[in-house]
Amino acid sequence: MVDPHIHQEKKHIVIAWQSGEDDKNLVNLQVELTRWGAAVEIVHNMTKLLSFLDECESKKKTPYALIPHIHFGRVPVRGLNQIFWDRIREWNPDVRPLSIAITPKLLGADLKQFAIDAKASKMVMLNDLPHAVIDSLDELRDRKTSEPELPIIHTQVSDPILLTELAKQFTEVGQQIKPVDLSTIDPLGGVEGGVLLVEENTLERIDDWAEEVHRLRDSPPPQTLKGISDPGERTIEKLSVNTGVVVLIENRDSASDLLEEQIKWFSRGALGCVILKGSTEDPATIVNECLSVRRNRTRKSLNDEQVAASLAHVVKDKLEDTEESPIASILHDEQGKIYAVSESTLKIFGYSRDEMKSMDVKSLHPANMWKERMRNYESFDLSGVLKAEMIFEKKNKKRFEAKISARRIMHPFYGKLIKADIQSLEVFKFIEQSVVSMISSKSKDLSKTVQAVLEKMGSLIEEISSVHVIHEDSGHFRRKECWLKDPARDPCGDLQIHESKVQSAKACAEAGIKFIEDARQVSESQVTDSYEAIAAKEIKNLFPSVGDFDFIAGPMKLGEQLEGFVVVIFEGDRKPGAEEGSTNYLRQKVRRPLELISSMIASCYQREREEIIRKKMEAQSIHEDKKRSISHVTEGVAHDFNNVLQTITSHVSRLLDSEAIREDQKSSLRSVKSAAEFGASLSSRMRDVSKSVNGASFSLHDLIQDVARLIRPSLALGVSVNFDRLNASADSVRCDRSEVHQVLMNLLTNANNAMEESSSEGEIVISSGVISRDQGGRFIRVIVEDGGMGIPKDNLLKIFEPYFSSKVNTKQGTGLGLWIVSRLMRNHGGKVTVENGDIGAKFILEWPLIEDEPILEVEHTRKQGTGCILFVDDDELVNESCRELVGHLGYEVLWALDGFRALEIFEEHRKTIDLVILDQKMPRMSGNECLEKLVKMDPSVKVIMSSGNYTTETDETSAKNVLGILPKPYSLAALESEINNALESVVRRDH
Repeated sequence: MVDPHIHQEKKHIVIAWQSGEDDKNLVNLQVELTRWGAAVEIVHNMTKLLSFLDECESKKKTPYALIPHIHFGRVPVRGLNQIFWDRIREWNPDVRPLSIAITPKLLGADLKQFAIDAKASKMVMLNDLPHAVIDSLDELRDRKTSEPELPIIHTQVSDPILLTELAKQFTEVGQQIKPVDLSTIDPLGGVEGGVLLVEENTLERIDDWAEEVHRLRDSPPPQTLKGISDPGERTIEKLSVNTGVVVLIENRDSASDLLEEQIKWFSRGALGCVILKGSTEDPATIVNECLSVRRNRTRKSLNDEQVAASLAHVVKDKLEDTEESPIASILHDEQGKIYAVSESTLKIFGYSRDEMKSMDVKSLHPANMWKERMRNYESFDLSGVLKAEMIFEKKNKKRFEAKISARRIMHPFYGKLIKADIQSLEVFKFIEQSVVSMISSKSKDLSKTVQAVLEKMGSLIEEISSVHVIHEDSGHFRRKECWLKDPARDPCGDLQIHESKVQSAKACAEAGIKFIEDARQVSESQVTDSYEAIAAKEIKNLFPSVGDFDFIAGPMKLGEQLEGFVVVIFEGDRKPGAEEGSTNYLRQKVRRPLELISSMIASCYQREREEIIRKKMEAQSIHEDKKRSISHVTEGVAHDFNNVLQTITSHVSRLLDSEAIREDQKSSLRSVKSAAEFGASLSSRMRDVSKSVNGASFSLHDLIQDVARLIRPSLALGVSVNFDRLNASADSVRCDRSEVHQVLMNLLTNANNAMEESSSEGEIVISSGVISRDQGGRFIRVIVEDGGMGIPKDNLLKIFEPYFSSKVNTKQGTGLGLWIVSRLMRNHGGKVTVENGDIGAKFILEWPLIEDEPILEVEHTRKQGTGCILFVDDDELVNESCRELVGHLGYEVLWALDGFRALEIFEEHRKTIDLVILDQKMPRMSGNECLEKLVKMDPSVKVIMSSGNYTTETDETSAKNVLGILPKPYSLAALESEINNALESVVRRDH
């Protein structure tokens, strides 16, 4: 009801204002109140206020409202209102005038709750004068009761008996409780301002809830939590910013456990803790603690705002307020109240500046980090400096590791404040993990590893739309890997362009430019002809469907080798007139990892190539092992085969030398001898394939025909070899016969494959001729021409490179065949070239010729041999037949079937033995071992070595005693010639 004593025309309003405090605002307020229709009385101290009230009592008039400044005199606003109302109640107990308190700064988020604490009808900001006061008077004009609301205590107490007793005792001290509904999903969602009395198990339940939501959000793929509010806003760190939290702790048996619990909740932002002992004293203890918290919080809020008001000039000097800095700088007090932040802090954490100023530094960490925060603060408190790594949490609840560095700074009035610099380790951890994963990844998993790195990079930097690895391969650039935030929006698809399309980009990368990106701060006229601008356009042309977009491209270089580019595309189209400053921080954030990741991906691709080469080399090594195994087997077969042929040749030679044999019988014996010689040539060809032999002169035409006959059974149906055009007038060359054999075999095999793949029938034509070079010397030129499809022009210069293969299925070849041909031809002093003929491919081979030495026909006259020869061979048939040949030549023959027996005989008859014919390959003791022992016994011993295979080198000391070599099978004439030469020779020793 309306007080009849209140003046109907002029409403008396009292302004309680400290003298000299915001006088300009006071004058403006007085003017506006007068216009509103009020009679304004201004008092500057308690004496004048009491005098005014005495005057009102004498005139029986009641003021309509009191407007106190929060800094009025030494009396707090709550006490001032109480005195004002009590004095008026003495003459007019039915009416309670309005109270509109004025505060110079915002006292936290719950301005309404603070007005209740101050027993004011309303509280307004000084900066909002005078209109805020006028609006409040209009709002409260029709209020039916002048009784103020009681201060609220938000209460979460599960014990109904305790709750009832608390309600009674809080009412007695002018407080009201507002129970929290535990049955709701989010019981603390409606708590804001005032005091919260809460049990510890509820806060722990919210912590568990927040951790589960964080886990689900971070699990791959992140899960959307529709219809569920964010529990992170109800953790004690968040609640304590705007609410005074009092925690009810269950009693523990251990005093240390109780102490740890209290430390935990105080460290996390609680202003009070009450231990429930189950006694009748619990309610009174709780009420006293809540009232204490309310008083302390009121004083703290006011002090915080006064500190913040005085920091304007300090912040400018202490914080580097730039977008590009990767370091977040925060200025706060000892209790964690944030006063100022740098621009990069907002970028990193995702909050607005106003949001951060209403926060506590504790709320930048996950709730379960309280112990680590406490330890770090204790260390900081002792030393005044903090350097540590901690977990932080962004506004979107994404957590990240960061390095924090903190120190105290001095404020001229408020003393010590804390400046904290926070550098995110997300990028460094990402680089570290990426490097480790790439290095440790197996070669077969490299592609998956690169893909995982791209995905991690895209998810780490939210503004990235896609990441593309553009790899160079054989003169073309194609996309090898990519990560897309939206797989349905692929900007380039199966990209593959020729290297000429990115010529400027390649030039920039090869010149050492680290990044290719839009030069948005440079005018078009300045960059039109620059490599950087053209390179940027070339990169953008790779993604024609994207439109105008921001990107950064990092060259993939390893040393001087350019592998391609890693292109990072940012989200959103590039808007005309957009300021470069808005993306500087983002670009800086991307550049740091992009440079190293690009190099690591280049390294991965090099490893991939090396692995391919290694596998091919391994396959070649296995092939060589097989070849050596075949060679070993072939040598054994050839040795035994030649021993058989030697027996045949020995007997035939002796019979042909007999005068008792008729001529027709000799003709038959000559056929047998010819067959044995052909068998020996087959054995020789087997050794040519499996074993390298030092260079010797031979007929190239003969070898070509031998290889052609050898490969004939493996030719494709309808394919043949024509060597009728071997027209060179000379064909003697000095080379490793087995290597020339391999050259010809490789070329004929390739020619056959080419014709088989093209389903062609016809001939592989081999022709030859002699050419002369300007620099002197004659060469034999051999041309191998097939009837296939020929060689693509782009491949003509590549086919002699190692591991190059045109076969689709790499299992069909190693890519080494023609490289080996080229290498062997260079070793022989020749060369190989290739060109396309009228039909297929034409390979041209050139070897240097050697001049044939004239063969002089000398009439052979046998003379009867004299002396003693020791014949040593482990094959009984060879031993028997050959010693008969030696005896047939007139020599006395001693014989042995192994080296041990030979040494015994030589020891016994050394004075009579003139020559030793020694088989090189024998069991138990080899011919070389026996030779060394013979030389030790008699340094002047004369030896002829014989073998079914090519002889190997002997010891340098013993080699001087070897005066001849007899490769099996040998004829009587060859045996006679070698014996004569050896006996006529002298073993020379250096003294």
